[in-house]
Order: sequence, then C-alpha cells, then structure tokens
Amino acid sequence: MIECLLHLNKLDIFKINYNLLGKINPIEDSYNIHIKMLNIFYAMDKKEDKEMFIKNSILDKELKTAMSKYLYEEDIECSLHLHKNNYNIYNLLGKTSCYYRIILAWNNRLQYKIINFEKYLKNVQLSFNGNYIRSIGDINGKEIGDIIEWIKRIKLCIGIKEDKDYLKKHLGEIKDDVKYKDRKF
Repeated sequence: MIECLLHLNKLDIFKINYNLLGKINPIEDSYNIHIKMLNIFYAMDKKEDKEMFIKNSILDKELKTAMSKYLYEEDIECSLHLHKNNYNIYNLLGKTSCYYRIILAWNNRLQYKIINFEKYLKNVQLSFNGNYIRSIGDINGKEIGDIIEWIKRIKLCIGIKEDKDYLKKHLGEIKDDVKYKDRKF
C-alpha cells in the first residue's frame, strides 16, 4: 500500500511527506488498518488531497469525522499549544475521539500533552458527586457544580488522591473561592 502511495506521489497525484508515512504513533501501538489510514491522511501535504481522501473513500464514519475535525477545526489544536495545565488539557481532549487524538499525537509539539492525557488524565474521576456535597453542607445547585469543577481542577493539576477528604477539610475555603471567583481586585 505504501508503495502505491509513493508511486502516486511520484506521479504528482498526491503530495505525501515521506518522513511521516509509516511513523509509529505514540498512543496507539497497534498498526491496524484504521491507524494506517489516519497515518496516510496525516502524511498528505495538501489540504485538497486530504479533502479528496475523506470524501472519496469508504472509510469508517468515526475516521472520517476525526479527519474532518482535524482538517477544518483548528481551535482544539491551537488551544492545546497554548494550554499548559492538566485541567485545560483534560477539558479540551475529553470531548475528542480516540482517532482525533491519534492524529494529534503525530504532532511532535503536542505529543507530550496527548500522552499525558491518555495515560493519566482521561480516566480521572471524583470519588463523590453533588449529593455528597449537599449532605456535608448547606450548598445550592450552582455552587455544587462549581465546587465539583474546582475539586476536579485541583485533582488534575496537583494530583490529590483523596479528593473526598480534601473537600471535607477545605470546604469553607473552597466555598469562598467559588463565591468570589469572578471578583476583580
């Protein structure tokens, strides 16, 4: 298959970056047909070629969606370049498909963030919910959501293990922080 693509490149039908073709993906070590298709897509130099590849192929719908998102929606990729804390990375990548993250992982400048998300952040969950927060204090619905997000941010960025204990010990401080979060000094 790669030989055919290289031949198409020589005939100037597709412009392909030889260095990217066949490159191992840091988050997906299997090299099944889906990963091969994503790699071919990533190795294509011209946007027109990528568009033609998406439109004229019999690819899996999830693959096409990931490729289209990568090609047309640059906001996540640009935001990933800017954000450095785990909470923001979690929020950006948590809404993406595994295929989209595989494409992003071939980008050397984003590789660490993608690997970090896949290995450490993607499965982070709090050990409590809103009912637990309501049971330990007189807190309304909006505050509960804000407290959950605040604790999630702490857990992702600092790595606290016992989030329930942390919440109990620091509930007063957390409530104040949430209450005055938008205050300008």
